[in-house]
Amino acid sequence: MAAVNGVCLSPPPGVWFTLEVIANGDRIETRVDGKEAVVYVDSQRAFARGRFAIQALTPETIIRARKIEVRRLPTTALAAPRTEGPLPAIAPFSATQARAYQREWSAYLGVEPEVTNSIGMKFRLIPPGEFQMGTPPEELRTVIEEARSGAALKHEVTGLEREWPPHEVRLTQPYYLGTHEVTYGQYRAFVRATGYKTEVEKNGLGGWSTYRTDWVRRPAHVWSKPGEWQPGDDEPVVQMNWSDAHAFCTWLSSVEGRSYVLPTEAQWEFACRAGAYGLYGACDLGDLQDYAWIRENQRGPDTHRPHPVGLKRPNAFGLYDMLGNVWEHCADWYSVAPVGSASRTDPTGPAMGTAKVLRGGGWHRSGEVFARCSVRERTLNESGTDAGTGFRIAIVGELKTLRLAPAPRLVAPPPQPTP
Repeated sequence: MAAVNGVCLSPPPGVWFTLEVIANGDRIETRVDGKEAVVYVDSQRAFARGRFAIQALTPETIIRARKIEVRRLPTTALAAPRTEGPLPAIAPFSATQARAYQREWSAYLGVEPEVTNSIGMKFRLIPPGEFQMGTPPEELRTVIEEARSGAALKHEVTGLEREWPPHEVRLTQPYYLGTHEVTYGQYRAFVRATGYKTEVEKNGLGGWSTYRTDWVRRPAHVWSKPGEWQPGDDEPVVQMNWSDAHAFCTWLSSVEGRSYVLPTEAQWEFACRAGAYGLYGACDLGDLQDYAWIRENQRGPDTHRPHPVGLKRPNAFGLYDMLGNVWEHCADWYSVAPVGSASRTDPTGPAMGTAKVLRGGGWHRSGEVFARCSVRERTLNESGTDAGTGFRIAIVGELKTLRLAPAPRLVAPPPQPTP
């Protein structure tokens, strides 16, 4: 049993646990194994000088510690004091606190924590915040060892070796992120309204998918018939390259008069982690199949396709399928390292590149290796895609005036973007 400021926290007896004490100004938060939080507000600043003690409450108690670590909060938090609004969500924070941040920021902005747009897409409010983006080297080594044992292809191992090390990132603006991946039914509404043709439809090459047990590229593999199945309206749309996802955002922005975009890598990872620093967010590898569709839980007749959105458990921000199901496009160009000092505050990636970033892993890949918060893949070339690639969108800009939009109207096809 651990006691913090007179409050008892009781992990199971005889089991190792992690106790965190996080002090930020007059706010002291404690967590046990990242799942429970006790918040103490030191209004008298009695602990302003900072003290940390480990004490046995009875003579029979034996205290053993595997590791004691003292860290400063991200320097961006110390260098940029808050001028208005609620506190930013500074990781690590618990699931309880994640929901509290959403409520506080929705009240401040005068909006709902969850909104629904004109074509039925739901979005969850993500608060501004700060976190460590990237993969700790010792954890990455374990992942790469598993990948080399047969869980990944050779070129994928090379990509894993280029994952970013941990670095502090600050997001200064709240945003809404799609509760689910964009679905087949939602993308069909866009195509019907505009007559849009995807890149692999225009070039006649189609995308990659399972065909007679092999992973092959065929002209017939397009968004409306991504493989040997007919997708349902609630399945994530796939066979999407970056331009196809961007065109959807352009159309929806023009219809509703608000800014729909692909999330940046930083926005995506912050939302995926929802305050947790584990490889798989707040869950561990043993719980991963409760949160993600991955190769390890592809059973029965549907082992060759993604699954309807929202069937697994959501993360602490209320987002579904952030890990697994389909790889998700981000706004950024792919780079092998964070880009200069701009990578620290509202990073948007390099100005140019040859491939865009994919995040989150997919239904057809190893969960242990690929369904991780910090995993990064690069897109295929502009002429190609596959049955494991889709996208999720965000709403950015002024959120205080955000209201439900009228039903979408027919608009002219958007210009074809060149990423």
